[in-house]
Amino acid sequence: MSKEEQPITQEEAQANHDAWWDSLTNDEKEKLYNDMAESEATYYGSKLKQTANEMLEAIKNIKGD
Repeated sequence: MSKEEQPITQEEAQANHDAWWDSLTNDEKEKLYNDMAESEATYYGSKLKQTANEMLEAIKNIKGD
């Protein structure tokens, strides 16, 4: 296996990530954070709505509606 094909260690991966993160401006870091937060809110919001709808359907089935 050549050097390029060798897997990297956890320490090397962390060092690469740290170097990448340190290369970002504060505005870029803030945008990444905001994008992640919006994505999570959308995902968990849709999961919550799905769960609520499933619960309402189950209640209707129990009541016989």
